[in-house]
Amino acid sequence: MEAVPQGDKNCLAHKGHEFIPTLYHFPSNCEACAKPLWHVFKPPPALECRRCHVKCHKDHLDRKEDVIAPCKVNYDVTSARDMLLLALSQDEQKKWIGHLGKKIPKTPPSTFSRSSPRTMSTRSVVANQSFRKNPKNITGKSR
Repeated sequence: MEAVPQGDKNCLAHKGHEFIPTLYHFPSNCEACAKPLWHVFKPPPALECRRCHVKCHKDHLDRKEDVIAPCKVNYDVTSARDMLLLALSQDEQKKWIGHLGKKIPKTPPSTFSRSSPRTMSTRSVVANQSFRKNPKNITGKSR
């Protein structure tokens, strides 16, 4: 367990995780031992990964137990560079960069449409419609 060098003194690094100390006052269980992580009045010291949100007792890291799986959401930019250095030649590096470049979408998915709330207003559609009832009564006669 070592401190994360990114300036966050409360953050603990372990197996790619960036654990933040926290206390749970609502039902939550440890993902390492399945015991409760919470208590209404006096919760045990707990940690939560800011990347993958894995939760565990702080004691597991303090005792250096090997019960926590590696982080599945690792944003380490140097690992990509290190992986490219493992390639045998520059041609192989270019091949991998080209292959990975094809996997990354050039445009965001259509669900990320950034339309303004003003353009999405429904008031303009119903502006000519009146919410008042017709002044005629049920029999069709005017009042």
